[in-house]
Amino acid sequence: MITRRKSKAASAAGASPQLAKTARVFASSSELERKRKAEQSIADQIAALREMVLQLIKGQEEQKKQAEEQKVLYEKQAVELGAVNKALREETEKHGRTIALLEALSEKSARTPTYSEAAKTGLQQTSKGQKITVSPSQKERSSTEAARKDERAISIDTGRTKAEKADFALVKERLQNGLDKAKVTEGLKIEFLRPGPGERIEVVFKDKEQAEKARKHTQWVTGQMPGTRIKGEEWYPIKCDMVAKQAVIDEKASDDKTLKTTVCQDFGKDNSVGGHDFTAMKVHWLSKADVTKKVGSLVIWLKNKLAADYLLRNGTAIFGATGAYCSKWERREDNLPCFNCNRYGHKQAACKAAPRCALCSRQHSRHNCTHPTELKCPACNKAGHSVFDWQCQLHPSHWKYKGTLKSKNASQGSRATAAATPNRAKPTRGSNTTSSEASQVQDEQASRSETTSEREVDMTDAAEPLTSNE
Repeated sequence: MITRRKSKAASAAGASPQLAKTARVFASSSELERKRKAEQSIADQIAALREMVLQLIKGQEEQKKQAEEQKVLYEKQAVELGAVNKALREETEKHGRTIALLEALSEKSARTPTYSEAAKTGLQQTSKGQKITVSPSQKERSSTEAARKDERAISIDTGRTKAEKADFALVKERLQNGLDKAKVTEGLKIEFLRPGPGERIEVVFKDKEQAEKARKHTQWVTGQMPGTRIKGEEWYPIKCDMVAKQAVIDEKASDDKTLKTTVCQDFGKDNSVGGHDFTAMKVHWLSKADVTKKVGSLVIWLKNKLAADYLLRNGTAIFGATGAYCSKWERREDNLPCFNCNRYGHKQAACKAAPRCALCSRQHSRHNCTHPTELKCPACNKAGHSVFDWQCQLHPSHWKYKGTLKSKNASQGSRATAAATPNRAKPTRGSNTTSSEASQVQDEQASRSETTSEREVDMTDAAEPLTSNE
């Protein structure tokens, strides 16, 4: 028993070192596996970092390359822009020299020789063999325009007066006597008279105040030279669009076109800016009556030209709490004849011809005509009608009414022809029409055609005077 236990103990004691050795082997193999895995992960991380570093280096190289390419492109563009700027400067200088040369040539050509220069060189010739011609200078044209806008002058039309108007000294004496006789115009003095176009005369006073006072009281003209008319004061129209009806239209009126009586007064107050006088003298509504629209257009006449120019530059006019667009008012061209010579193509203000009667075409005013029945048109110079007759070929409405008359006559003639055409009755089978009945029908048709032809002749005779006057 003792021997067995010892043997068992000895066997157990001999087996324990072997087990310990086996355990150490297992432990070392697991550590090696962990170590191997750790080394593998570290190697993978190092490879990933290396790849990332390589990509960063490659991206930096590409960016550097792109930056160099952009730099080269910018330098190239800068060179091209410099060349373009240089060419533009050269072209600008060239145009400047050309403009200066043209201005010098225009000034040289527009210069009007003096009387002594014209006397010396009038019969000579230039190196090119062209004769020297004297043209009106710009100063003369500007002085004429300034004379028309002279605020001291009042323009009078003497076309209808029978008083002496050819002798300017006598005309001035009469007008001055008329000023001295009236108490309201006493103290006013006429400086001189300036002949105008046609039969107009401009009476120039000492200053603007005297001219305005003389314009308000016209007895000094109408008393001394009956029939003479004074040209009204010049106003300056402005067209206003998108004007609110609420600000200008009278609500009590039912036509949607009647303006308030205070429009002109309110306009001067609402637009009193810039130190200008915005006094409005007249206003007229342009748009058609339409209750569905809230805005419209009007034209307003201002007394001061500077105020009108200010509105045109600013582009806006104030009407109460609303604003409107401003533009230049251009009167629609009409086809009326000249009121002086009664011919078409110009106005009385620019007419330099002698006056001609609109009825008899003689050299006098229509109001003084002594032959109103001897009609002769001064426009076409044909007898039988006056300048107001639309049958004159130069009348604006001639072709319009002529076409209407022709269409009317044509429609009447077509109706008469249709009425004159007989309706032939078609014989049917089995009809027992005798020869006497047939002859009776033929007689009725003949009489009907004769009546119709007579009616056509009467209509032609009635239309002959109109056709001959055309």
